[in-house]
Amino acid sequence: IGKEVFRAFLGRMDRCYREQVEELVVMASSDGSRAAAEFYIRGEYLADDEGLPPASGQTYRLRVGAFFDLRDGLVARVTNYYNLQEWIAQVVGEKS
Repeated sequence: IGKEVFRAFLGRMDRCYREQVEELVVMASSDGSRAAAEFYIRGEYLADDEGLPPASGQTYRLRVGAFFDLRDGLVARVTNYYNLQEWIAQVVGEKS
């Protein structure tokens, strides 16, 4: 929770992954308090991330769901869902 924790997360993501969103669809509640997005993430695994297989530039493509709580015009919470086992299968099965 908090901006510093989120900054650290983004730093790790920038170090370990290069990703691009594809086929983005965004939905929002009528009162503007919640939103969701469904998309594919196309990426490259650049550097080892703790607890995950070794990185060697493997590529992957996954479907992702993201859910947002919005307060006072700002994102208060983001929750992402994706299939981690599918990601692992893609990066382990990829030939360097």
